[in-house]
Amino acid sequence: MSLIIDEHFTLTAELKSEYQSRVIEYARELLQFESVTPDDAGCQAWIAKKLSMLGAKVDTFESHGVSNLIAVISNGDGPDLGFCGHTDVVPTGNLNKWQAPPFAGEIKNDYLIGRGIADMKGGIAAALVAAEMLVLEARFVGRLWFLITSDEEGDALFGSCEIVKHFKDAKQDLYCWRTDINKAVR
Repeated sequence: MSLIIDEHFTLTAELKSEYQSRVIEYARELLQFESVTPDDAGCQAWIAKKLSMLGAKVDTFESHGVSNLIAVISNGDGPDLGFCGHTDVVPTGNLNKWQAPPFAGEIKNDYLIGRGIADMKGGIAAALVAAEMLVLEARFVGRLWFLITSDEEGDALFGSCEIVKHFKDAKQDLYCWRTDINKAVR
């Protein structure tokens, strides 16, 4: 079963530009949250608001000071597609070594600068825009999941592990693709 239901969809230059602009806008907004591990600093509330506007059922919970978010957008019977990510970042280090303030989300010489842009606030921004495209243009059948934690850069004991426990407690199967062994594991 295919997640995309319209194989003839063409991404016009105008739409591509719109999506790219939105990814940059969302990434800049996420960068402004000073979410040094394990502090989420409001990132997940911002993400939850965006996902709720798309009709997602959002569940947030804390474990030992770590924020976790599980959200699902359901649209009929079909495959599940999940995005796993984290909102926490490592400390900034010496601020004098930065080309711009690390939590400002400034663009300099066509580069978006900020703590966490590559790992992984930029990825979250892109996933949100992709979800918007799929939902608003009715391009999918199935479920889109967002599994987000604020405990990846630190000890990583109360983030992804707690999300997996949440699925097990709900007696819901969760499979993850492990790139190190190139297969899905339960």
